[in-house]
Amino acid sequence: MAQTFTTARDLTINEQNGAFSTNFKVKKENWVVINFSAECLVTGSNNSYVDIDIAVRYEGTSTFVPLPPTSGDNSFCAPGTNTGSYWVSASTAGGAVMPVGNHTVKVIARPLGSVTSVRIDDLALYVID
Repeated sequence: MAQTFTTARDLTINEQNGAFSTNFKVKKENWVVINFSAECLVTGSNNSYVDIDIAVRYEGTSTFVPLPPTSGDNSFCAPGTNTGSYWVSASTAGGAVMPVGNHTVKVIARPLGSVTSVRIDDLALYVID
C-alpha cells in the first residue's frame, strides 16, 4: 500500500486493517531486533530526506520509545538530485533487551529538510527475537 505524505506521521504497517501498529510477544527477557524495509522516494532539494524511527510501547506503559539507533536523525532515503526521481529499497533496524510481555511496535516517518513529497511503498516489518 503506497503512502505519500509531506509531514511527520505514523506509517500504516498492516494493509489488511489499516493499523498504524502491531503487537508482538516476548516470552523470555531477551535481545529483540526489529527491522523495517520499504521502497522509498523523496522529492525536494538536496538537503531533503526522510527519517524513520521504530518505536515500541512496552506492556504496562503508555509511551512509545524509539529503538536505537533509529532514535535519532538518520536518513532512510533522500532525493539524490533536485529532481528526486530515484526509488530506493531501504532498510533500518533497531534493537533492545526487552522484558517479557505483549508489546506494540509502530514506525514513524519524519520528512526533514526541504521535502516536497515522500512516498513509502512495499513495506515489511520483522520482529526477531
